[in-house]
Amino acid sequence: NSNIYWFHCSSLGEYYQANLIMREVKNRNIKNVNILSFFSPSGYNNAPTSDIIDLKVYLPFDFIWRFIKIFKRENIKSIIISSNDVWPNFVWTAKKYNIPISIISANYNNTFIKSNFIVNSFMRSFYSELTSINTIDKPQVNAFSKLIGSNNNVEICLAGNTRYDAVIDYSKDMAKKYPQHISDRKNILILASMHKSDELIILNSIFKFLNTYRDWFVIWASHEPNKEDSKRISELFDKENISTQMINTAELSDFEDQVFIVSKVGLLRELYWQTKIAYVGGGYSSGIHNLMEPAISGVPSIFGPNHLKFNEAKQLLDKNGSVSIQTEKDFLEAVNSLVESNENLNNMSDNSRDVITQNSGAVNNIFNKIYFK
Repeated sequence: NSNIYWFHCSSLGEYYQANLIMREVKNRNIKNVNILSFFSPSGYNNAPTSDIIDLKVYLPFDFIWRFIKIFKRENIKSIIISSNDVWPNFVWTAKKYNIPISIISANYNNTFIKSNFIVNSFMRSFYSELTSINTIDKPQVNAFSKLIGSNNNVEICLAGNTRYDAVIDYSKDMAKKYPQHISDRKNILILASMHKSDELIILNSIFKFLNTYRDWFVIWASHEPNKEDSKRISELFDKENISTQMINTAELSDFEDQVFIVSKVGLLRELYWQTKIAYVGGGYSSGIHNLMEPAISGVPSIFGPNHLKFNEAKQLLDKNGSVSIQTEKDFLEAVNSLVESNENLNNMSDNSRDVITQNSGAVNNIFNKIYFK
């Protein structure tokens, strides 16, 4: 007799977009049941155990008869899909049983709209059966409106990106543990989610930086740290007579060496709270990594040119909370301007955090559309 809310996420990143909404469903009524389904093993295996998740499963194969059996048996009040992992038979069958189905943090690939008529017609056939599409920004509203057309009952709205709310929620504990104001932290530059392509651009600049500013430290965090890579990075610094140490914890204590090399994943969002400047990798390859975590920590970020598809990057650049670079010279100039001017550092720190807080509220916007008593 419980009310069931079914959240579907492709992978772990989409889970973090839905997590706070799942929590709010439980807060409203502890008897509500949250089903969490995944498409990818990385999500299923790594989503943390939580009292807000009653059942964690892989999404059943997209066969109509499977969903008919489920929807006949269970009292599903609402289905919520995080981002864009939409399956046609899942949607069509839910519609047949009058189950509201919504997308949160919707992010539609505009290349579909420019493709052939058959692809557009197929996509339209099941997107038009949704109850609501809650997008992350105005261009996404336009993209979905163009895809679906005007003759439908789908509510397409700008609700915002729940990841802003998620990083704010996490930051509450960090703000109690570490100094909030940038000037109260040690002189640390973090190189986060580093790819080989980032290394090629900025490594020599890091050597110059550490030789120029002897009272500064560097944290090096590879995108996929492992024993071999950590050893290789350490040897690169050793050749320049720069001392290093490996760390597998986010709590820094031993400052005998100038470079900390991160040897495990999952430490970045806490390490940001101990740093003054961040370089975020990926901008010379597949695209920049998470900018929200350094921003909510009040850390100005520097990143490469591949950032155009990230709305938060645009806002951080527009608000002077980040710097985009092209060359090694650009990197050194950006770092030097922050190291040598406390005013510039403090202003960019405040601007970074403001971008996150000003974009909060998506969870409440979405919850009011997907919650049915």
